[in-house]
Amino acid sequence: MWNLFVTSEYLRAFELDGMETSHAIEVDVKTSGEAEEMFDAISYCKGACVIRMLQEYVGDETFRQALVKYLSNFRYANTVTADLWDYLSKEKGVQISPIMDRWIKEQGFPLISATRSGDKLTLTQTRYLSSETSMKKQ
Repeated sequence: MWNLFVTSEYLRAFELDGMETSHAIEVDVKTSGEAEEMFDAISYCKGACVIRMLQEYVGDETFRQALVKYLSNFRYANTVTADLWDYLSKEKGVQISPIMDRWIKEQGFPLISATRSGDKLTLTQTRYLSSETSMKKQ
């Protein structure tokens, strides 16, 4: 099941998030109309992929335990993203927010490039853009 998810959803999420018109998953909105506009393929595909990456990072059992506690504590209540990160942080023993905020509060995803000069390796990080025109502008 997860293999199918990875091959279909990850590719779709990367394709959509690599566009100049992409947007962050978590965005401040002022009206219900703005909120409705944010629930699109980028939010759902990238959101699902980011949660899946997080599950891989913390481990299946830790992820499951944190979700059970989170859902039990907040049933019939409102919650914010930071609440979920807090529960996952407690279960894993690592601060999740600094890791995840870059993925959900920023547009796009990182592209890591490596260049070697002699025995020196240099890594650079830029935003991945799917079109050559977009990449030249950056």
